[in-house]
Amino acid sequence: MKSKAKSKIIILITLGILIAFSTLNNDNLNFNAGNRIDFNFGNKSLKISAISGKIHIDNNWTAAESAGICTGNGTYSEPYVIEDLVIDGGGSGSCILIENSIEYFRIENCTVYNSGSGYYSHAGIKLVMVSNGLLINNNASNNNISHGIYLNDSDNNTISGNTANNNWMSGIRIWSGDNNTITGNTLNDNIFGIDIWVGDNNIISGNTANNNARGIDLADIDNNTISGNIFNYNTVGIDLYFSTNNIFSGNALTNNSMRLHGSNTIVSGNIIDNSGLSISGSIEELGSHTIDNTNLVNGNPLYYYANEVNLEVNDFLNGGQVILVNCNDSLISNLNVSYSSSGISLYYCNNNTISGNTADNNHDDGIYLYSSNNNMISGNTANSNTDYGIWISSSNSSTISGNNANNNRYDGIWIDESYNNTISGNTANYNRDGISIIGTYVGIYNILLGNTVINNSRNGIIIDGVYSEISGNTANNNVYGINILFSNNNTISGNNANDNTKYGIYIGNSINNIVSENIANNNEFGIRIFSGDNNTVSGNTANNNEYGIGLYYSDNNDISENTANNNGCGIYLYGSDNNDISGNNLIGNDECFLEEDCRDNRFSDNTCTRRQPIPGYNILFLLGILSVVVILLSQKLKKS
Repeated sequence: MKSKAKSKIIILITLGILIAFSTLNNDNLNFNAGNRIDFNFGNKSLKISAISGKIHIDNNWTAAESAGICTGNGTYSEPYVIEDLVIDGGGSGSCILIENSIEYFRIENCTVYNSGSGYYSHAGIKLVMVSNGLLINNNASNNNISHGIYLNDSDNNTISGNTANNNWMSGIRIWSGDNNTITGNTLNDNIFGIDIWVGDNNIISGNTANNNARGIDLADIDNNTISGNIFNYNTVGIDLYFSTNNIFSGNALTNNSMRLHGSNTIVSGNIIDNSGLSISGSIEELGSHTIDNTNLVNGNPLYYYANEVNLEVNDFLNGGQVILVNCNDSLISNLNVSYSSSGISLYYCNNNTISGNTADNNHDDGIYLYSSNNNMISGNTANSNTDYGIWISSSNSSTISGNNANNNRYDGIWIDESYNNTISGNTANYNRDGISIIGTYVGIYNILLGNTVINNSRNGIIIDGVYSEISGNTANNNVYGINILFSNNNTISGNNANDNTKYGIYIGNSINNIVSENIANNNEFGIRIFSGDNNTVSGNTANNNEYGIGLYYSDNNDISENTANNNGCGIYLYGSDNNDISGNNLIGNDECFLEEDCRDNRFSDNTCTRRQPIPGYNILFLLGILSVVVILLSQKLKKS
């Protein structure tokens, strides 16, 4: 009897508990100004004591406190508290949205996820025009098309000890917020770990942001302090632009860089491994920073100098990275500046020597010069860099000689918008392009002499410029050996351009060039001119190609005294008129000349003998066929 009575009592108690708790499980709690309180109850049961619907408080904490959603009274000593909740945003809106509040409050130990929809305007926890909030030890991960934690036009808040991973946009985002503190948070696998647009006097310290596109992304911010953070394996660790008077100190970055575009930045005591520092801006902005050598790149000092002259070897002792702004008459020599951002960078620097350095495996370029003139870059090694081995931009009258620039992702040596440079005796192999000079009517009077550019995946040498000399280079085993595009009045002479997949020498959309004394053998085209007029092609050797010399839609060119032997076709013209073809030796080609859709070309004094079959070849071929027939017939007779 006692056991049956006891069982009935247990059942009644259990039913009572289930009924009581079912009333506490709601899908949406909405607290709006004007004393309106809406309750939409649901039946979720993931964890009855912690499950909550979405919370929206718009300047009406009293109603929320009365409904039991929070405790406290909104003072500094007894803030409102929302804690220990699990909220599924259901794929729309924000899980917790606080608006128009200056009351003291704390959101603690909540798990908020699956917020979303809209144009990145929602979050696991979102504050709009809010001050005096403390977000502590929450998990705001796995929010869709939204952020983990989002502060919009909100000041004087603290975000501490939270985890915000795997959000579609930002782990933590501040859009217009001052005097906020973001400390000790974990922010991994987002697009932005921390994203601040427009905000002053914020403190960002002790956070960990790994495996994001940007560890921290900062724009239009002033007087902020970013210190003691860890940024690992992001595409960019720290990215700052259009900002002034910010401090970066004691941060640790591994396999991601620090990029600064702004002014009056203090950079001190940061440790950067397998990457480095990049800066950009005007000469005034670039020279305004305070960057001391307590910053370490791969364990060695980062040397940043602005407005200096006569810097010597001892000024760069054991340097891990070198950045010079408006520095002249200095020597940078015998450093190993590998595995940085750009190993050596010069901005607005003249009459310097960069020699004997190793700048390999950098995340940007081995050596970079911008708006810097009359510099000597010699005897350096710049291999296997993510972008360019040596990049010369808007820089004139420099000498780039005797360097090795191999296995870079883009170009071994890239020169743009620059004139009167001499590029000689360099080796640039196994790059996308070996040596590139780009900048029509700006890239002028450059000399390429005696360089070796082989086994590049596109061009050995590519020129987009005028009045340049390309002489004595070896450009073999590329797709294009030497590629001249939209370039006029250049001289291409004495080069070897053999065994290229497509063209030994290619002239495209270019006029008044001289192509002479080159060797272009074993290509598809030895020399090809496409849409180029008034060029002179003379004294070249173009043997064993499919086409020795070819003109396409090109008029008034002089093709003379060339040797084009043992090709499929010696000289081929298509849609090309009024060209002079004279004095060429065309021996052993299948066809000496071929013309299609051409008019008024003039042929004179050319030597032409077509390729002859092997003597007796036809007789031997017929005898072979006859022998096979005899054997087949004899076998058939035996069977019969």
